[in-house]
Amino acid sequence: MSADVSRESDLRAVNAEIAASYDLAPFDAPPIAGIDPEAVFGMAALYGVAPPKKHFDVLDLGCGTGAQLEHVATSTEGRVVGTDLSRSACDHAATRCAKFGARCRVVCADFLDLDPNQLGQFDLIYNVGVLYVTPPDVQKHILDLIADCLKPGGVAVISYYFGAHALLANGLREMLRLSVDRVAPPAAQVQLAKSRIQDIARGLISRLIS
Repeated sequence: MSADVSRESDLRAVNAEIAASYDLAPFDAPPIAGIDPEAVFGMAALYGVAPPKKHFDVLDLGCGTGAQLEHVATSTEGRVVGTDLSRSACDHAATRCAKFGARCRVVCADFLDLDPNQLGQFDLIYNVGVLYVTPPDVQKHILDLIADCLKPGGVAVISYYFGAHALLANGLREMLRLSVDRVAPPAAQVQLAKSRIQDIARGLISRLIS
């Protein structure tokens, strides 16, 4: 096996592990008002980018459970495409976006398998809260994908973190990761994590009413 093939195999394994963690404990993030198309295109206009017409196309790379995808689909009559590696997240996203019909599509795939020729080109591309959890080689692939899929004059929104809420959530996940038995079966780890969250919630409530 060549070094390149081995490296790609390792990257796919890391990506699959990340997706599996989301399947075990889904993160259903709300849409972010600050990156609405109107706000994004308004900011881009300050730099000389002409706003698109009513039928602008949107791609969300790492759409998760589709909250942002659903929210954005109400702002355009164009194509709306979301991609994610987590099967449970994609199923959730597809269900919540089914009302938009064929113009809204959810693709469950590894970033390494996404073909820009099959995805097409878009006026607006989101990649929010994804880069910081992916290896450097995958980050480069994502950025290349954005470059290939962005229409001339299009706008990309790229963010390492999903706002302050994600920072708190990531801190909580790290604490839970350290508090569970990593040797135990995944289902048992999730149950232990849920129990720990309940303990934290009870502690917070007791502090509020004391």
